[in-house]
Amino acid sequence: MIKHVKRLAKKKSVIGAFSAIAVTGTIFSTQLNQAAEPTRYVLGQVTRGTIVTSISGSGQVSGQNQVDITSEASGAITRVLVKTGETVTEGTPLFEVDHKEAVKAVRDAEQSVRDAQLSLQSSELAYQDFVAPAEALAVVKAKNAVNQAQRSLDDLRAGSDPLDIKQAQADVEAALENAELSADGKTSTLVREAYDDLVPELKSLSRDLREALSDADDVLGMDDVGQNDTFESFLSVLDSNRLPAAEASYANAKPKINAFKTLADDLDPINEEPVNIEVALESAEIALRAAEPMLQQTYEVLLATLTSASFPQSSLDSMRSRIQSDYSKVSSQLTAVKNWRNSIEQAETTYASAERAVEKARDTLEKLTRGADQIDIDLAEEKLAEAKAAYDDLRKGPASIDIAVQQNSVAQRRSSLQSALDRLADARETLNDYTVRAPFDGVIVGIEGKIATHASPSTKLATIITQEKMVTLPLNEVDIAKIKVGQKATVTFDALPDLTIAGTVVEVDPLGKASQGVVTYDVKVAFDTDDEQIKPGMSASVSIATDVRTNVLMVPNAAIRNGSVQILPNEQEPSAEAQTSGIPSSTPPESVAIETGLASDQSTEVVSGLNEGAWIIVRTVTPSASAATTNRNAGGNTFLPATGGGSFRMQGGGGAVPAGAQVIRIGG
Repeated sequence: MIKHVKRLAKKKSVIGAFSAIAVTGTIFSTQLNQAAEPTRYVLGQVTRGTIVTSISGSGQVSGQNQVDITSEASGAITRVLVKTGETVTEGTPLFEVDHKEAVKAVRDAEQSVRDAQLSLQSSELAYQDFVAPAEALAVVKAKNAVNQAQRSLDDLRAGSDPLDIKQAQADVEAALENAELSADGKTSTLVREAYDDLVPELKSLSRDLREALSDADDVLGMDDVGQNDTFESFLSVLDSNRLPAAEASYANAKPKINAFKTLADDLDPINEEPVNIEVALESAEIALRAAEPMLQQTYEVLLATLTSASFPQSSLDSMRSRIQSDYSKVSSQLTAVKNWRNSIEQAETTYASAERAVEKARDTLEKLTRGADQIDIDLAEEKLAEAKAAYDDLRKGPASIDIAVQQNSVAQRRSSLQSALDRLADARETLNDYTVRAPFDGVIVGIEGKIATHASPSTKLATIITQEKMVTLPLNEVDIAKIKVGQKATVTFDALPDLTIAGTVVEVDPLGKASQGVVTYDVKVAFDTDDEQIKPGMSASVSIATDVRTNVLMVPNAAIRNGSVQILPNEQEPSAEAQTSGIPSSTPPESVAIETGLASDQSTEVVSGLNEGAWIIVRTVTPSASAATTNRNAGGNTFLPATGGGSFRMQGGGGAVPAGAQVIRIGG
């Protein structure tokens, strides 16, 4: 009986397994036959508006407040305009800080505005002249150009004038004189003279370098070791590192100066081979570049040298003067070497031009002798056609594209003027910071700022007590760097959800407080208006505006990926569906690189790369994965849901069977 039950259970397990295979196969087949849902793209438009960045925090309202007054600008205090115990109103000047640089910045900004205004006026006048009807004189000149081109064409067709041929012969002779070769028959006279002029200069330069080397040796005692015995022990005593550096520079410069001397001494003053002069010129530059640091470091040795009874100040000053004179001469001679090279290149260029002039003059003579060919006549006809076209254009007026270019120039100058005005406004605002004013009504209870003492944003100048309500909130060390006195804020209250008060930052604590490894700074925000509902001790949430950009292009933050946005090609006016649930696209999105500016929690400013009104992808909706997706393990086995106890799988390899699983082996 027990064996029968076991056989029956085994038989049912096999049948159940095949049933599971059939059901799962049907489901799998159905999923494969279902069409994949396409990706959808939600679109948004590039808009123009205002971006505000802010920093938020929370604190408590206090009724009577004491605020330390500081200066937004740094500098020496020039005036103290208040006394202890004096009652002041909001905006009362309390201190003045030295503002000479700020005044200069305002003057410079005002000059920039005037320059931009003149540039705009000039551009507008040019535009008006451009679009104005052509003047009668200009029309006459254009007509004369047509007549001249017609006469030139007629002259070509009529043949060459004997006088023109005679003049062309004279031009050939003059060009040949300019291209004359020197006595060696290889170099032009102009180039030969340039090389000959260079030889005495190189010989003189060699003498100057030898003199500079000798002056340096008088100080360092490298070759004539006894030359500096009287003061050697005082050399570079103030900086012992300078003497070895100078000695190394001397050792480097000496062989280069001597090598140049050898080349310069061997130069023949007349008809020296240009290649030898070029080699000497190259050696001269090498020697000069080695002598310059040698003299500089020798002078530094003298600067670090002390005087003594045997080495008076006059001797030290004399040595410094000689070395400094040598250094100035070497520096100027480096420029002279460059000029010598330029003179040779100029002579070669002039000679090359003269050779071209000879060819041109000969061609002209040949053409005149031969008479005009068809090419000359064709060119003359083209010039006549161009003159007629210019005359017709002048009568018709400028083309629309040219007008657009002129209008764009005017627009650019208007933009430059606006930028200059913005800079002026910023400069004036900065200048205003140099006058420290009372942030609100109150009583001055202590003055620490004195005339000629230094004022800065972290220096307390005075203390003011007020009955005005304000909120004190702590901010962390990252946020506090963006907060400054005068910034606007909005304040809301937990107990008064329908009330919002405008406020102003009146104090930023310069010293932080550390608690459990976190540093915070107290910020006080005074209320611009009062409300009797607000009571001291109430909890308040504060949002401080740190930067505001108006009338800027902006896009949602979600649309930006790695400095670019995506667009759908050829998508001009998307439907309402595209802006809500998204639309599919047969064409893949394209990335457009953009330059971004200020960013808030929702939007980012676009400086360049997009135009207002453009449509961009703000969100991509991908199809969700099916809950019945078939899973495959690493061995290629497909697991099927089991009935009853274990799970079933189709054996695709030699993988282990999970405990309790029924295995069906197909094909043996």
